[in-house]
Amino acid sequence: MSFEEMQSILQGILLSQQQLQSSQQQFQGEMVELKALANSNGRAIQAMLDQAATDRLRDEERAQQHEENMRRHEEEMRELKATNRGLVNLAVSIDEDRPTILRLLQSNNSKLDTLLDRLPPQQQ
Repeated sequence: MSFEEMQSILQGILLSQQQLQSSQQQFQGEMVELKALANSNGRAIQAMLDQAATDRLRDEERAQQHEENMRRHEEEMRELKATNRGLVNLAVSIDEDRPTILRLLQSNNSKLDTLLDRLPPQQQ
């Protein structure tokens, strides 16, 4: 093999080596970019997971508060029904046991009308 052929082969090898180094540098740059992108995506995913966990906890708290409010509401409704029943029973009891004020007034009014009817016409 002649010197020029060897020199040509060496130049081809050097050129190939330079192209390989350039490709390797480009590949490393792309790997750095991909790594940065993967890290960024990882942080974004973690942030979304954290937000989802926060939202889930908030929803659970709201559900618990709603359940507590519903229990309180039901208890208040039971108390209100019991109070209403008591008032109705009291009103019925008062009406049955002794005359109510309205009945007393009506009775007094009837008596007064009867007395007025018995008076002679000039005194009315």
